[in-house]
Amino acid sequence: MIFALGSTVSTLLIAHQRDLADARAREADDNAAEAIGRLYISDMRLAQRAWEDNEIGRLLELLEGQRPERTGGKDLRGFEWHYWWRLSHSHLLILRGHQGPVSCVAYSPDGKRIVGRSGDNTVKVWDADTGQKILTLKHDASAFSSLAYSPDGKWIVSGNHDNSLTVWDAETGLKIRTIKGHNNPVWCVAFSPDGKRIASGSDDLTIKIWDATPPGEKPPVAAAPVLAQETTADAAEIERLIGLLGRDKFTDREVASKRLESIGEPALPALRKAVGSNRDAEVRRRAELLVQAINQRSSERK
Repeated sequence: MIFALGSTVSTLLIAHQRDLADARAREADDNAAEAIGRLYISDMRLAQRAWEDNEIGRLLELLEGQRPERTGGKDLRGFEWHYWWRLSHSHLLILRGHQGPVSCVAYSPDGKRIVGRSGDNTVKVWDADTGQKILTLKHDASAFSSLAYSPDGKWIVSGNHDNSLTVWDAETGLKIRTIKGHNNPVWCVAFSPDGKRIASGSDDLTIKIWDATPPGEKPPVAAAPVLAQETTADAAEIERLIGLLGRDKFTDREVASKRLESIGEPALPALRKAVGSNRDAEVRRRAELLVQAINQRSSERK
């Protein structure tokens, strides 16, 4: 009788312990699911920030991290995940062929071709419908910095780091002429609507207008110095702009970044100080990128 009672008590104790273990396991599962859910919400907020900052690589990393195989087999993906996925994969074509970062692109006037410039010191032309590479333009002297098609689509003009402009035959890829006259790298170029003139902007603080008619070089039709206040700022203004780098609004951060980059070397001491400070992480990140960009531009001038 006593043995039977003891056996019953043991059975009940074992059953109770098993129930406790099951309850703890369920609680652990619930806690894990709650943690995964909170992480999903956090990652989707970070995905929105990455999209606003044009950090597509970071956006894709966040989205990939929320696939079921990365979240214990549970599919937490809702409308927002699919929304960001569609936005980050909305391209129609991927044009490949460059061996370095692509810094500028332009469509031909008829929309049938795309020209792109890369850090590999080449300009490549693709068929805009098929993505097939058509031409490669090489410039032995230095890297390209900007591109533009003529309104009739016959010419391509490039601004170059060696202070020159080059005009190319858009059909054959042959170099038509080289235009010289700037004292620093040429960062932007454009044809006039009638195709008769070319405008170029340079680090020498001038915009120059050239006769686009080949053959032979033409002197600039006009040269317009860039206003000093567009490239200078006092210490207070620089500090104000650095503060804007941490604003919630993306456009505020972008405008401040572009303004500080245009100020250039005078902004470097304050930017370096911001990088090593305890400011907002976004301020430090953007300040570091600006220091790199300004230093690179300064080294290219030498």
